[in-house]
Amino acid sequence: MITIRDPAYHVRIAVLAVSLTLFCTTSSAQFSEAHRQALEALYRATDGDNWIDNSNWLTSDIDTWYGVRTTSRRNIVFIFLSGNNLTGKIPSELGQLINLEILDLSSNNLTGEIPDTFGNFRRLKTLNLQNNPDLTGTLPISLKNLYRLERLWFDGTSLCESTYSRFQSWINSVDDVRRTGCTELFDESLVGTCDRSLGEQFLDVNNVRARIVNTGGLFYRGEPHVYEVPINSGSNAIFAGALWIGGIIDGELRMSASQYGNNELWAGPLDDLGRPPTDCKAFDRIYKISSSDIETYESTGIASDDMSDWPTGLGAPTLDSEGNEIDLMDLPPSARRDKVINLAEGERPKVSGNQSIWWVMNDRGNEHKSTDTLPMGIEVHGHAFAALSPYDIPNNTTLFNFRIFNRNPLPLTEAYVGVFLDTDLGDFADDYVGSDSTLGMGFTYNADNE
Repeated sequence: MITIRDPAYHVRIAVLAVSLTLFCTTSSAQFSEAHRQALEALYRATDGDNWIDNSNWLTSDIDTWYGVRTTSRRNIVFIFLSGNNLTGKIPSELGQLINLEILDLSSNNLTGEIPDTFGNFRRLKTLNLQNNPDLTGTLPISLKNLYRLERLWFDGTSLCESTYSRFQSWINSVDDVRRTGCTELFDESLVGTCDRSLGEQFLDVNNVRARIVNTGGLFYRGEPHVYEVPINSGSNAIFAGALWIGGIIDGELRMSASQYGNNELWAGPLDDLGRPPTDCKAFDRIYKISSSDIETYESTGIASDDMSDWPTGLGAPTLDSEGNEIDLMDLPPSARRDKVINLAEGERPKVSGNQSIWWVMNDRGNEHKSTDTLPMGIEVHGHAFAALSPYDIPNNTTLFNFRIFNRNPLPLTEAYVGVFLDTDLGDFADDYVGSDSTLGMGFTYNADNE
């Protein structure tokens, strides 16, 4: 189940700090381990050793930690670390401090996005993130759970607001909001006008020949249907298949699914605002690489077209010169989309088995005519691979890995991923199916030997 620097304000902050000293008290009760871990995660993620003041942090008595205030019941209710040289990303673990009433991380060097776990701060009254210019992305939709919030200050950052109606209703109900003026224009109903994708490749390194298409379908997009076993025999064990994805967004069912046509995935990634390409044809390509292609390049310096154009920035699995995987998916699409592999610097496509095929799709390229639902706003990376082996089982096996990225500012909950398959073993009219729940496996068998 998937679930996706203005000193003028220092005076007001100082007043808050003084007024909350009354929370500091002593007791024999113990802090929960989760709360301690949350504070320690903040310290480590933001380079606590180099804070301007880190007095008593990581000692046994949280009551004495600089900038932290607690109650007699050992609840952490106040964190004031404004202008303290916090550097780095805010850790998601901070959301474990569910009794927090004031969180002030203003005027630091924080980067990245606000964790979705901030929606856990149900008691929060003040959230101050001002003057952290490298805080980016969209304020998480989960903040709409903070019904007690009175002050939300995020001016002096690069944070945007979602235009989602329920979020806007909530943020407009907060008494004191200091904003950036940036809004993320995510239209739930927006779809593109992309034509059906036509890119294809064949996975054919072992005893199976499988047709790979970038529509969300598997092995079929109209004739020919190709999942040939043994290879070059003319016998196809699967007629058609398709990737099915579905889940709930804000109480509404969304899906991408099909059987033999009207597929609901289109070529290409989504952009920074979750929008599909203006023209999906620019991305209507499937990339194929074999271990033999890399061996040829190493010995001759000649690279295949797919190897030269390997789209590292779109998410295609790539290794650096040290053999470490390069993953740029934390960067905004606009910052990485045009990056291709740098063979001269030692980067190489990561080949699983002996042959890998990679492609990227989205579910907002056009209308969903099979399921008649709105799109989820997802980007899907397909990776098919196979190995050449002297052993029957691996030599007759193909493997598929799909990475699914939710580009919708709303969470995709209660989500499931499945595969539709129309299998043909011998005579298609007498095929049967079964499953083994202990192995998480489904199988097809034929009623007779014909």
